[in-house]
Amino acid sequence: DVILEELNVKNISFESEGKIATPTISVDARKVGPRFGGETQKIIGLSRSGDYSIKADGSVHFPKEGKALYILNKDEVNTGYKGCEGFDVESEDGILVGLDTVVTKELSEEGSVRDIVRFLQELRKKANYGISDRIYVYISGSKQILEAVTRFADFIRKETLAIELREGGDFEWDSEETVEIDGAQVKLGVKK
Repeated sequence: DVILEELNVKNISFESEGKIATPTISVDARKVGPRFGGETQKIIGLSRSGDYSIKADGSVHFPKEGKALYILNKDEVNTGYKGCEGFDVESEDGILVGLDTVVTKELSEEGSVRDIVRFLQELRKKANYGISDRIYVYISGSKQILEAVTRFADFIRKETLAIELREGGDFEWDSEETVEIDGAQVKLGVKK
């Protein structure tokens, strides 16, 4: 749970590299050139077209299918990874880490709610509330924003110490502001 919270991710799973990324190589022409001479450009072309296979020992065989015409040692290529669709990846020292970059409706709503919480905390600060003061919160916005607020109401109450979330009322708010969240205007207010 600590790792999830520190990285601000929903979950961590261990997957095979083929599910999140495919290995890529770039030929180091300075190292390959002296050994293969005029054939170096052909090898580079095969690498760019993906016509190679990486063996367990790190060597790279060209072409991928059939008898290898060229075999490069692992120090003659730079190996990396290209993320599969929906993944950004990084690798170092044999460890591959992928981040699923697909933003679902639920993640988008949660992001909007986190922005609301951040703005409400700023309003608490402007109103000079103590860190343990319980408050009333006013939120007015688009249908999508209000749906997200309803879905994450407990989270908002917990994070802002709100006694109640309101969409209206005849309060005079201690601090209020209209902010932009996801391109929409959202009116926020706080009162002790």
